[in-house]
Order: sequence, then C-alpha cells, then structure tokens
Amino acid sequence: MGDSSSNVRIGALPFANTGYFNGKIDEVRIYNRVLGPEEIKASYNAGINRLYHNFTNLPDGVYSYRAYAQNLMGNVNQTETRTLTRIAAG
Repeated sequence: MGDSSSNVRIGALPFANTGYFNGKIDEVRIYNRVLGPEEIKASYNAGINRLYHNFTNLPDGVYSYRAYAQNLMGNVNQTETRTLTRIAAG
C-alpha cells in the first residue's frame, strides 16, 4: 500500500454511507509497514493458542520473558519477569 490521506473504514463499504457490517469485528490490527510471512504466521498462531511466538534458533545469551492471560471480560493478569539463559549443547 502506498501513502494515503483517505479515511480508513472497517466494517463498511468505502465511499458510501451504506453497506455496514452487521456483526462483531474483533482484534483489528493496523500496521505502518508490511509484515513478513513469518510475522503473519506467528501472529495467526498466537491468536489460536493465545500464546506468543516460539522463537527458535536464538543465539546463546540471557533472555527475559513474562506470560499474560486475558479473560473474556478483558481483565489481564501477568507473571513476574522470568530469566532464561540459553547455552548451546556441547
């Protein structure tokens, strides 16, 4: 997509005051750049499992992470920050 000064419509026909979507639209995301195939796949898989991307092939190092949970009412809870040290076998 190129630059645009047009309004964004979600759930309606463009350039018309008719054709509104009669239902619920959930988890809309708008990015200011094109996502790569792996980013799209990770985002899709995260939506199914409610988990975030499992990063593989990370270089050795120390990593911090935290887990989040959200119920249907929108209440969010999280764990403390945890630290993981990755050292390759051998």
